[in-house]
Amino acid sequence: MSRRRLVACGVLVGLVLGLAAGSALADGDPASDVLYFQDVFLPYARPSPAAAGQLQAAVTAANQAGFRIKVAVVQSAQDLGAVPSLFDQPALYARFLGTELRSFYTSRLLVVMPSGFGFFDDNAPITAEQTILAQITIAGADSDSLVRAAADAVGKLRAGTASKTASPPPTVKAFAARGVRGQPVLLRYTVSSATGRSAEIVRVYGPNLALYATFRKLLAAAKPPGVKRFVTWRPAKTVSTTGLKFCVLAQSGTGSQSRPACAPITLT
Repeated sequence: MSRRRLVACGVLVGLVLGLAAGSALADGDPASDVLYFQDVFLPYARPSPAAAGQLQAAVTAANQAGFRIKVAVVQSAQDLGAVPSLFDQPALYARFLGTELRSFYTSRLLVVMPSGFGFFDDNAPITAEQTILAQITIAGADSDSLVRAAADAVGKLRAGTASKTASPPPTVKAFAARGVRGQPVLLRYTVSSATGRSAEIVRVYGPNLALYATFRKLLAAAKPPGVKRFVTWRPAKTVSTTGLKFCVLAQSGTGSQSRPACAPITLT
């Protein structure tokens, strides 16, 4: 197959922001939910374990080396949930998805579709990345071909662009919570940050990743090791009592981000 070229964005930022707002209200973009918890989104038509493992290994190695990146592989319109019109528009979707993730992730985002690659880095210039991606061949439109192309792209982006300087990521631990519907529930967690400062986002989820609440803690001095932070959630009296959990993501003063830490919530 001939070489696939990176699709140029050429779309007004206002359109992207409008789409992002609509999707957030509908909570209909699967990748934005998955990429909160992990660094790779795979298509509904699952790739082989070997191909998936190759991509995960490439992303893990890059992140451990300080080259922070998340990847979304989109094989069909079905993978886009409520925004199927963005299928095969990888550059536009990368900007759309990056806008959705911005509340908890502000670094590199790679999108792979049958028509090519999209890349977003929180509105930073991406000329170097576009040049690299334009040289990469996608062998086919099936899931394995897309996932292997993504792994290839991660490796070449890491080798060909300068890594951002970042401190070691914070470490977060969440603690199981108990409470009563209709009454305040304390969601406790600890954060350890090498920079001595951190900001956190806390999300409450129900069954099937239904988002019930979001809390943000602004950048502040970290508490001593072992001292718990908390946010207060008041669940509605009608909220489900099964499958509840909360997850915490922390960011240091230099922008490095922790892995999400999650814990169950038990309500009566």
